[in-house]
Amino acid sequence: MLKQLLSFSFLFTASLYASSCNYYRTGPKVDFFSQDDFTLKETFLSRSFSNTEEYTTAPYFFALGEVLYANGDHEVDFGFTISKLHNGSTVEINQASYSYYGEQIEFKIGKYVNTIGVLDYMSSVNIMNPSRGEFFDETNINIRRVPTFMSEIVYYPSESFKFQTILQAFDNKHQDYTSIYLGFVLDAYLPNYFKSLSSNNSNLNIINEEIFLPTYNSSISPALNQYIQDRYQLGSSADADKASLTLVSEYSGDASNYGAVWMNRYSEIPLIKIDQNVLDIINAAQNNSNVIGEIENYIDSGNGNLISSVDGYRYNQYSLYYEGTADALGIRFEGTYRDKLPTLNEFSWMSSMGVGIDYKADSVYNALELQWLHIDSLNQDLFAGIVTTRFDSLHYSNLDIFFDNYLLFGYYNSLLEVSAFPNVTFRYERFSVVLQYLVSKEQSDLNSASLLIKAIF
Repeated sequence: MLKQLLSFSFLFTASLYASSCNYYRTGPKVDFFSQDDFTLKETFLSRSFSNTEEYTTAPYFFALGEVLYANGDHEVDFGFTISKLHNGSTVEINQASYSYYGEQIEFKIGKYVNTIGVLDYMSSVNIMNPSRGEFFDETNINIRRVPTFMSEIVYYPSESFKFQTILQAFDNKHQDYTSIYLGFVLDAYLPNYFKSLSSNNSNLNIINEEIFLPTYNSSISPALNQYIQDRYQLGSSADADKASLTLVSEYSGDASNYGAVWMNRYSEIPLIKIDQNVLDIINAAQNNSNVIGEIENYIDSGNGNLISSVDGYRYNQYSLYYEGTADALGIRFEGTYRDKLPTLNEFSWMSSMGVGIDYKADSVYNALELQWLHIDSLNQDLFAGIVTTRFDSLHYSNLDIFFDNYLLFGYYNSLLEVSAFPNVTFRYERFSVVLQYLVSKEQSDLNSASLLIKAIF
């Protein structure tokens, strides 16, 4: 479940520092251009792990060179990357966008990161840009998230109101979460479902544990995964029918923000339909009905395919968010309703509610984020959360030392999982070395010490 919790955290993560969108405005200037127009920044990251059995593609490496041109109402942002991550080595353009800033109108087009909502990690609203899991804790938003192609127009009728329209192309390279979804359905949900069918019968339980599940995990699940992947034709990012439309309206008061969001998006995961005769056999077995008759019907149908179809679809998502303060506390809230989420052979609606609380006490910053998800057709609830603790830095000459910790937890189907990710950072001028350790009792195979080396110029 920790893998799914981490995937969940990454899929619904928002920006850790919203101000980092403008980080390069204060960077070092380029001598051979006008210092008033151009800004240049380079970031180098490398992360290695002691657990080489689980993190087989590590060490990870990411280098990003960025140039920002800003002149009057116009701005051009460009970034170029060289990387070695879990999906291989690449050399590519990371971001490339043009922006115009008028008195009441803003316009932007290109490949960039767009943030919506108010939660840092457990956001169900900020789903426009996928996260780079290898560097999910990076402060630079152009590294932490993957820029995608989109355009937007923002209209400010007054100082308090904002209306935003975003048109986004479907990114079939980064926004296809089929493998994550299948990993959860095939490797978590279905095995647990099979276990529940045999829980009251000791003989069936022995057969399930000793024969079926080992065969399922080693042969059936990988075969089904490949079969579904082969049948799911995602298409091209240029397909107009896969583009998404997002409308945002926001009111900013003296000490609080209120927002509403409507999204119409093409599915990141498909609807998988299993032959109904197979489901009838499973239901008959569960209800102690005539299994033989259902098997005969399945044989008579002459259909040998377990999977009848794998289809994409469009869905609507409606969200509200709020950000404000209560005494010394920072309060953030997100609520979401999605009209379509694929389950077995049908769609379900899904609702979610997320709450964030921030508090700074003396030299310690604390943040709590909780997320609740409800899938109606399954009558299932998932709870997830993260507690972030950061201490102010200690100064020794030119050396700064930081300590922070992430405590992640999730609760699903009567199973509670907890993991911790403490970090100690040593920073000297433009160089940082971070000692890290991921520890989980429930999934100890993921436990690993890691070393992050970072340089910014």
